Amino acid sequence: MPPQFPRAHDFSLTLLVVVYFLYLVWPATHDYLNPDDTMNLYVAWTTPVAALLKGTFAFWTGAIRPVGSLYYRLIYALGGFHPLPFRLTCFLLLILNLVLAFQFYRLLTALRDAFLAAFIGCFHGAMWTIYSSTGTIYDILCQTFVLTAVILYVAGRRQGGISLLRVILIWLCTILAIGSKEMAYTLPLVFVCYELTFHPPEALGAIGPWVRQQFPAVGVTALFSVAAWLGRKAAKNGVDQLYGYKPLLTSENILHALRQYLYLLSFKTMIFTSAQAVLLLTMALLLALLLRSHVMLFGWLYTTVFAIPLLIVPPRHSGYVLYVPSTGLALYAAGAIRFGTIFLERVTLNLAWRSPWARAARNIMLSLVLLATILLHLLQRHLVVARDFAPGGEDQVRVLSEDVLRLYPRLPTNTRLLLINDAFGDERWQPMFVIHLTYGDRSLKITKMRQERTGVLRILPGAYDHVLVYDGGHYRKARTN
Repeated sequence: MPPQFPRAHDFSLTLLVVVYFLYLVWPATHDYLNPDDTMNLYVAWTTPVAALLKGTFAFWTGAIRPVGSLYYRLIYALGGFHPLPFRLTCFLLLILNLVLAFQFYRLLTALRDAFLAAFIGCFHGAMWTIYSSTGTIYDILCQTFVLTAVILYVAGRRQGGISLLRVILIWLCTILAIGSKEMAYTLPLVFVCYELTFHPPEALGAIGPWVRQQFPAVGVTALFSVAAWLGRKAAKNGVDQLYGYKPLLTSENILHALRQYLYLLSFKTMIFTSAQAVLLLTMALLLALLLRSHVMLFGWLYTTVFAIPLLIVPPRHSGYVLYVPSTGLALYAAGAIRFGTIFLERVTLNLAWRSPWARAARNIMLSLVLLATILLHLLQRHLVVARDFAPGGEDQVRVLSEDVLRLYPRLPTNTRLLLINDAFGDERWQPMFVIHLTYGDRSLKITKMRQERTGVLRILPGAYDHVLVYDGGHYRKARTN
């Protein structure tokens, strides 16, 4: 059991990590809603709340991420089509997740190692979309409920047993995590990995009682995941037929995805072959086993388990999907650094046992690790801001919403609007999403038209109530005959 420290130390170090995190991601607070947000919000807005609640708790019906849709629906109802309430709530959840991650690490390691894991893992440039886009709310919410469930489970096991109330809360968090994103399907495997790492059965005869003891939490949540997955397949939702969401259970795709995510984790500085990628994972596992580090082993298993849903679909080209598995990476790194500092301290004590520097070796190494982490974080932050790693399209959404409100603060129901040469190009639905959400009115009729010639537009009288033309920077009223 990790040594206990005054709770004031936990709070002060957690606060330090949160402040450091906010400093790193502060540029992302200025981002507007992007086209992904408008699409997600529109789908949520046009879906009855009762259907979203049913999809969440009747998880076997195959609803797609209903918890995220409930978030969009709630924030839109409270704040309208404005970025501030969305960005504010996303950052509050990111801070909450950071606090939960610190608590998770604290349950498994000493305070100093927990701080190190949280400090290292609080930021990664490849995950900039997590910080800058509300469209990643599904990953953010999934992390919230996954970490809460794992903390409830681990804390209960450390206390000697998981009470019925705690089991029910774990069930609830699992359901909400599954309703946030599909990555939570493998959450029960994390519970199994924790048991095998920290509380394995002592003998073959103890396996039966061990399984029966863990079934209420582990077994039932596993049934939840299986039922949700089977329901998703039975529903045959159109989204699951898209290339990016359709499982590709081939060694070629799995290795391709593994190479891609290692490339992203290296901040696109290292390209791995399939053999190198497999060797790296194998060596990391062997190192944890060789050092007999339960923390490193569980960190490796945690990362791998949550990476499974990512490896069986076509890989993404942005690192936001690594947000949930990265918790295990930080735990592994903290465990490895702990071993390194202890080893260095022993070596220096043997070589120079009279030197005052010998006993300070561990603190010196930790200071260097923290300094290197800060420099790496700052470099990544500089590059993502300079190269604009945000999803893009925010300006298109902002200009259309602000310009139509400036020109027409109010629009009667069933108003017919024609947009000439709008900023969205061939995208058919985005202007409708933006304008409907801006006014909160689905009766508005939005039409697009491309006009290559300049001059007066010839439009049938009475065909539209208002005609707007985009001049490359803003929308203005068009001159028609």
